[in-house]
Amino acid sequence: MRPYRAFHDRASQIGHYVGREGRVLTGSIPETEPGRLMRWFERYDHPKGLGIVHTTLSLPPDLHLSDADWHALTTRALERSGLPPDLVPWFAWGGHVSNCEHVHIVAARQAWTGRPFEVRTSQRATDALAVDLAHRLGLPEPHWCVTPDLVLISPVRKGALEPATCFANDVNRAFDHHLPTTLAELNDALIAIDSWWSVAPSPTRPGLLVPRHGQTGEDINDRGGKTVWITSTLKTRGLPDKSRKSQ
Repeated sequence: MRPYRAFHDRASQIGHYVGREGRVLTGSIPETEPGRLMRWFERYDHPKGLGIVHTTLSLPPDLHLSDADWHALTTRALERSGLPPDLVPWFAWGGHVSNCEHVHIVAARQAWTGRPFEVRTSQRATDALAVDLAHRLGLPEPHWCVTPDLVLISPVRKGALEPATCFANDVNRAFDHHLPTTLAELNDALIAIDSWWSVAPSPTRPGLLVPRHGQTGEDINDRGGKTVWITSTLKTRGLPDKSRKSQ
């Protein structure tokens, strides 16, 4: 149930996923026919409006929900994404013929009154929402897998552990946006980008660092030299030796 989002400046983009197949399952606007839906949302076209956000939610192949259940799930997804369902115009389109039941949620990025909202799209917020929706449906928690954009920690190779890949991706973004120069600043930067990761000195190998995932409690230990590699990489990006000893 991980949400997948796309942002559009024009309501005509709705036509890519709202068509002859399916129907409106729930929503807050007074239209149900595809053409009328697109025309209704034109009032939010950029630049007169802030555009729209499209979110896809998919179920496992053997799971099916009633319209009432979809309403509860989609309103929860909107709320946790920063779009209060009682304040923004939106609808959920479902009933498609496919290998799994899914919905397309279309919402304005502003309230009926024009107040803008910021959609929460960070990895941390998206991960938390996926876990929340899985719990509500009685599904196992998802396994995290982020496609790495490796700039800082290039030694991550094909077949490497997923946690190391996710950590590398977050550290890249932390340095790109905040340029930390101490361990404390690095952890602050990870918080600022909504990462679940933090970094602390190794309890067993003085002078080395261990990343830990705040949600799962999992760490990347120093077996196989992983901690040595992480420490030397941080040093090459300007993290001084004394900062690695700070808390």
